[in-house]
Amino acid sequence: MPARVVLVHDRIERAEHRATVLREAGFECVCFTKPLEALAALEHARHIELLITKGRFPKGNPNGASLALMAKSQCPKVRVLFTTTEEFRDAVSDIGDLLVVPASDDQFLAAVRAMIDETADRKSA
Repeated sequence: MPARVVLVHDRIERAEHRATVLREAGFECVCFTKPLEALAALEHARHIELLITKGRFPKGNPNGASLALMAKSQCPKVRVLFTTTEEFRDAVSDIGDLLVVPASDDQFLAAVRAMIDETADRKSA
């Protein structure tokens, strides 16, 4: 079964591009441009393996770390990949992994695969 991924990015063109990259690589992916919409969807999700989010969203939205913590409260086993700048490293290091942007599609896929593989390894252990 393909990995189930939720991707959250406020720029629709970036969200759609990254989601297409994931789908073409064989991942099952849904994308959202608003963190609270993603959170609402996570409430009804049966199985999500990975949340991919930014560090900062426009005013009036939770930041990526807050979104990740809320998501983990609903789905404790979900892994989190932050695609953001180096300045967020300390803020997110205890919550998930960081992919410093800008990053190529290959770098993005490598980070996603590493996290999915690690999740699979934990399940089989």
